[in-house]
Amino acid sequence: VHNSAVSIWCRGLTNFKLKKLVERNEQKRTELLDSEKKRVNKIEWNRDAALVYCAVLYGCEGAKYPSSNGVSLTNSDPNLIVSFVKLMGIAFDLDKNKWRVQLQIHKDQDFGTLIQYWGSLLGFIENQFYRPTVTSPNGGKHRNEYFGTCSVRYGDYRLQLKLIGVFNEFLRKSVGLGGVA
Repeated sequence: VHNSAVSIWCRGLTNFKLKKLVERNEQKRTELLDSEKKRVNKIEWNRDAALVYCAVLYGCEGAKYPSSNGVSLTNSDPNLIVSFVKLMGIAFDLDKNKWRVQLQIHKDQDFGTLIQYWGSLLGFIENQFYRPTVTSPNGGKHRNEYFGTCSVRYGDYRLQLKLIGVFNEFLRKSVGLGGVA
């Protein structure tokens, strides 16, 4: 019998041992998630730290192809997008009018609602949003709290090169710490 069939058959059953295991697992997960928070809270949030964190985010999630004419980072996690925009604002003196947003949304989502959602999170106005890319979800899972994939763009290629340079230096330094030789 396939595992998914057994899972469906047993969905309504309660098992005391299983319940205790699940509770213990959740407790361990919470302890691990919270274990290093103190270290993050000790960080001094100055321009230099913001620049390094911003560059690392950009190096991991940003568009780095040579034909880019600015900084562009894409993700569906609102916290990551907001953090990046805020870190950029701390690290650099920015012109807020150079920001643009491109959303990729599902055809059953309301673009106006999503503009309000992302606009309020980022502090951007409606005319900073491009027309969205609309896709059809391909079956499978459906996330209730999905607000589309957001691409934030800042129109200054010099900042892109600075971020890439800082990211490359970060990687070079981490190799010196025992990374790949």
